[in-house]
Amino acid sequence: MSVPIRTVTSISVLSSTLLLFGCGDNVVDSLQQQTFSYINGENQLTQYEPSLTINQAFNNRKVCNDVEWKTFEDNRERTVIAYRCNMDIPSQKFSNLLKAELNKSADKVAQRISSEYKTLKKLADNQANYQEHYDEATGYFDKQRFKNLLERSKRAQQELQEKYPDGIDGALAQLEDRRSQFIIPVSVDEVYQWSVDNSEQSHFIYNGFSAQFSNDKTLSCEFDLLKSLNLLYKDQQAETYYLLKQTLQHWSQRLNFGGDDLIYLNDLKCQLQ
Repeated sequence: MSVPIRTVTSISVLSSTLLLFGCGDNVVDSLQQQTFSYINGENQLTQYEPSLTINQAFNNRKVCNDVEWKTFEDNRERTVIAYRCNMDIPSQKFSNLLKAELNKSADKVAQRISSEYKTLKKLADNQANYQEHYDEATGYFDKQRFKNLLERSKRAQQELQEKYPDGIDGALAQLEDRRSQFIIPVSVDEVYQWSVDNSEQSHFIYNGFSAQFSNDKTLSCEFDLLKSLNLLYKDQQAETYYLLKQTLQHWSQRLNFGGDDLIYLNDLKCQLQ
């Protein structure tokens, strides 16, 4: 006897539930056969299209190079259904644009360190001159002035030794080496996950993106579910994932030129591991 299947993918913050009426290990198949629908912010059930199933919506997307469904048990012993779409980001076009932006940043870094080195070296080179003026000064204010300049000169000398042990040429050479091996995203996946309880009721637990970078770092970003489902329903091309591309550019900048590991960028909350 066939059993009616009803899907509810909630968009509300407090209740994100997908109802499954499958059996055994067939929860993924049961999920895929259900109607693609959602609960809006007013707790109202809305269907994108009555004829559109989870299978049709999730498995036939222009942005996906490959789609994978699997179940696993998490560290709380829950059964989890995981959907993963390997996206056509980074395309060659995106990678080229990203490298162009990184090269602009490298140019700015080169200008900054050149200016900093010039300032520090000028201060350090004047140390003997400041010392001589300090020794010869007789008035209190002149003495203090050259004392301060002498201390700044000594700090500049120490900073030069610490930051520029090989001089400005060595620092710029290191920057050029970095240009030849920029850290960039090499693979990006969109991820949806639901946990399945003992009554075969499934609860939405995660929606976001996972990006692998060329230095083996993984960036995980949670994304707004309603916006994500709207993009999925419209089958938007990868180029329309503006926030995702902005985030990848932002983190590429941080990985190459420094920054924090936890940030909030518009609707994306990201963690680098």
